[in-house]
Amino acid sequence: MKKEGEHKKGRRFYPHHLVQSTIMVAIIFAALLILSYYFRVPSDPLVPPMPDDGMYIPGPEWYSIFFFQPFWYLTGNLKKFQIIGTFFLPIIIFLSLLILPFLHRKKEGKVKLSSSRKLIVSISVLLVGLLIAVGTVKSGYHAKVHGCNSCHNASMGVGMGMPPLDVGEFYRVNRQRQISVGKYRAGKRVGEEETLTLTREAEGYKDANWQMRHMYEPTFTW
Repeated sequence: MKKEGEHKKGRRFYPHHLVQSTIMVAIIFAALLILSYYFRVPSDPLVPPMPDDGMYIPGPEWYSIFFFQPFWYLTGNLKKFQIIGTFFLPIIIFLSLLILPFLHRKKEGKVKLSSSRKLIVSISVLLVGLLIAVGTVKSGYHAKVHGCNSCHNASMGVGMGMPPLDVGEFYRVNRQRQISVGKYRAGKRVGEEETLTLTREAEGYKDANWQMRHMYEPTFTW
């Protein structure tokens, strides 16, 4: 008779499943260490990378860029819809992953899923995963995240290369002052979009939308 918590092949969570999971995690962790050692972000202070050098290079920042896309597209009068992508969408994805094991949990005496239902569930999961993968790549491949060292290095001094002495005070006072009084003074849009300033709210300087634009279009200063 099968014991409680025992797999149909006679394997229990401990130690069989625990050992297998530990081995897989160790392999993945070792692969990350090897890749991070041989494929490093350019950091030579004598030859700093240019901002454009960071384009088309996969990086972990791509995942955060994907979730921060609302700050890029939903600006001005559309800013009120940012909460949908920055709060509700991540919560829905997190809860979906959290309840997924319970949805597939098999109860005693319960009839197995038919092949057609299994196919429908599998295709749905694959489509969601493919959508996230495509969104991650499309939102991150042109971000110049590896070229930050070209401007943000120690030789540029406090503020640009090194953090302020009092970071908390800087963000509470100086950064908030820049956001509130610096509307459309840096990176001001020109041309067709400039005519929209009469019908929509002006964007702040160094707010969340500015930070997103800065990752794609860093300000070149020579």
